[in-house]
Amino acid sequence: MTRRRLLTSAAAALSAIGIAWTAVIPAGATVAGGGPGGEDTGNVYSAVGMLAPRPDIGKFCAGTLVSPTVFLTAGHCVAGRLSIGATTWTVSFDPRPLATDHPVTWVRGRLVLDPAYRPSQPIPAHDLGAVVFDSPVPGVTPAPLPDAGALDHKDLRGTTFTVVGYGATSVSYGAGGGTSPGAARGTWATSGFQSLTTEWLTLDQNPMRGYGGACDEDSGGAALLPDGTLAGVTSTGDPGCSSWSSYVRTDSDAARAFLASLG
Repeated sequence: MTRRRLLTSAAAALSAIGIAWTAVIPAGATVAGGGPGGEDTGNVYSAVGMLAPRPDIGKFCAGTLVSPTVFLTAGHCVAGRLSIGATTWTVSFDPRPLATDHPVTWVRGRLVLDPAYRPSQPIPAHDLGAVVFDSPVPGVTPAPLPDAGALDHKDLRGTTFTVVGYGATSVSYGAGGGTSPGAARGTWATSGFQSLTTEWLTLDQNPMRGYGGACDEDSGGAALLPDGTLAGVTSTGDPGCSSWSSYVRTDSDAARAFLASLG
């Protein structure tokens, strides 16, 4: 089965609506490769949603509902939105949020940026943000979060992660090559474990090893453990979307402190 890869480019999205932003370009770009993956036609990963400035403006970033009222995403996505004076964002949990053949629900919430976020290069520090809703999102079950430091106590070698987002699904090479337009459809791919640091979970998405992963416009999306636990939030990756992507650990002290501040 052709595997699609994911990843979000906040810079590209802002450019598309006439806003220049030079922050970190989120996770790599995706290439078709071997291994399982594709469009989430059954909305299996229903806690993962797409963020858009308005429902009529295409995709921008992804994120995951982690409590009835908290949608966790990448800090650089929220920072870009705040930089233009916006204080809210709309989210859809529909796997085809721009479809016209069925009703699509959008939920608006307020933006919150992790106070520790720093847009450093090549990887931002504390790259977390959130959309907080006034009332619980109906019909969506939040994704479970790991216990504090859980990844430190697991032997992750050989673990296959599921990466979910709404971004680019292919990459071309050579003169004039680049990523495909963002899919604006929920897609998933499988990635292998590569490394773990205090803040980062880095996954292997090399198609030569049968993997896929995050790509342009997948930032804020999910890296899920085999049991569905949200292990990381998509942040950055290699420009060709064919090697690696890094995810902010959700089990770190810093991430847990930010989540606790949201109530």
